[in-house]
Amino acid sequence: MKTLLLLLLAAGGAGSVLGACEIHVAPNGNDANPGTAAQPLATPMGARAAVRALRARNGGKLPDGGVQIVVADGVYHLAQPLTLGKEDGG
Repeated sequence: MKTLLLLLLAAGGAGSVLGACEIHVAPNGNDANPGTAAQPLATPMGARAAVRALRARNGGKLPDGGVQIVVADGVYHLAQPLTLGKEDGG
């Protein structure tokens, strides 16, 4: 399994990968899933939306340690390019 590590850190803290929240993406996933290893999301855009929702639920902050997006091997057909804005950074 390849890992795309997007460490999005909350302002003011370096965090730790060991404490990172994980969001899983797999070609056989579904963007309506919660993004766990057993129920992965289907697209990088779904992962971006999950991180944005996580941040919104936590008052604009990410968990200590950031967020790790785990992308399973496979082919991902994207209808549009994945774009990340400043709201997606730490």
